[in-house]
Order: sequence, then structure tokens, then C-alpha cells
Amino acid sequence: MQFGKCPGQDTRYWTHDDIFEDYCPYCGEEMEFWKTDLRVKCRNCGKKVVNQRFNLSCAAWCSFAEECLGSAADNLKPESIRKKIEDRAKDILPAPEMEELKKETEKAIDEVKTEKVNMPVEIGSIYFNAIAGAKGEEKAWVVVEEMRETGELPPQIAEGIKENLKNKYEYTERS
Repeated sequence: MQFGKCPGQDTRYWTHDDIFEDYCPYCGEEMEFWKTDLRVKCRNCGKKVVNQRFNLSCAAWCSFAEECLGSAADNLKPESIRKKIEDRAKDILPAPEMEELKKETEKAIDEVKTEKVNMPVEIGSIYFNAIAGAKGEEKAWVVVEEMRETGELPPQIAEGIKENLKNKYEYTERS
């Protein structure tokens, strides 16, 4: 069967969880998100808020992912993103800490498998929180940005990780 548009984008196939409400982390205003929104501008404070449930995980299983997303489809597969993040973290963190992080990541994956979360953002946040704890928030932020700029992390994944870092450490990007 040929689809006129991506079935994941077609609202006829959405569930009630695909449109949801969350609060602006800056001012507390209630906001509406659709699963396809990368960011939504808060109508109260005007800041752009990353959709923590934004998810292109369909690229991991959809037979049309290559046509829809091009070569970026490979980069959106959670296993591919996790490997890139682990490789970068290995250059920064000591081996014992890396082993502990791998265990923590497996445990987190098991815990959130049934939830609608952006798995690459969650996995990345675990590693980058460890980097921030060991080397400082700025180091974690810089590495996320480097990986985004080189294409190792898709922009929406990098933005989600940075948003999590901001929320946890109240880190402000330096110009």
C-alpha cells in the first residue's frame, strides 16, 4: 500500500498521547505539544521549549525512512546515536566510569521502554550528565555542540540533550 504521506505524520494514525500538555520550564505556563513539534514557543514568555517527546524513532523500522529522511535516517537509529555518544564519552571519562554508565544506560532503557520518550535524548542525557559531573557543565555542553556541528548528533537530539543539561544544571550558554 502506498501512503500519500508518512503514516507517522498522518494524524489519522495518532493516539491520544500524540498531542499532550506540558509546562514551560522557564515560566510554568501550560503548553500544548504535538508529537511532530521539535520546539514550541511559549505564548507567555516567548522562549522556545524543546519537545521532550519529539521522536523520529520510526527511522529505525520504517521501510520508507531512507526516502523520507535521506542518509540522515541511519543517524537517527538509537543504536547508532548511542554508539557515537559512547565513543565520545570514552575519550573523556575513565574506563571504570564508562562501565558503570553502560550499566546505568541499560537499566534506564529497560525502565522507559514502554514510555513515549525520545530514547536517544534520554541515553545522551545519561552520558552527558556524567561528563558534566566529572568535567563540568561547560565541557558537556561544548561536546554536545561539537557533535551537532559535525553531524554526529542530529540537531533535535542535541537540542533535547542540551535542554536536559540546562534544566539539571541551570547552565546558560556562553556567547
